[in-house]
Amino acid sequence: MSRKTERAVATVNSGRQNASDKSQTKAKAGCRNSIPQEPDYINNALYNFIQFGRENAQTAKDLTKAMGYKHWREVTLEINRLRNKGAVICAAGDKPAGYFRPRDPDEARHFVVTMRSRVREIRLAARSAEKYITSSPHNGQVQLSGEDGGAVSGEW
Repeated sequence: MSRKTERAVATVNSGRQNASDKSQTKAKAGCRNSIPQEPDYINNALYNFIQFGRENAQTAKDLTKAMGYKHWREVTLEINRLRNKGAVICAAGDKPAGYFRPRDPDEARHFVVTMRSRVREIRLAARSAEKYITSSPHNGQVQLSGEDGGAVSGEW
């Protein structure tokens, strides 16, 4: 395992420990709802249709056809909603590409490492654009030609 992967796994594990500590603190505080509730996504048809295991990944287009959605974007939005509710749905970009539910913690860890790497790359891309904006003589201002040929300024 590379150093980069080891650091990412350590970060994931420490986050899991912090979440566990919080839930134990709530239980000790005598919360009325200490009986675990079944998550509301558990009865979602799309969630239940997504297969376990990286080798069974299904593309958004395949899920669209199988589940009767009109457009694949509806599937990706629903997956995001399910994830926001706590569902663990992984995605892979290389073959077999698509969405899957992790068979074991290692599959979930690999997904987390991939997502964190993408976040870093997106930050770097945004940072170069931000440097350009701050060094621009217009500094966020846009100049357009008006109907009479004169300059019109505006904020983005």
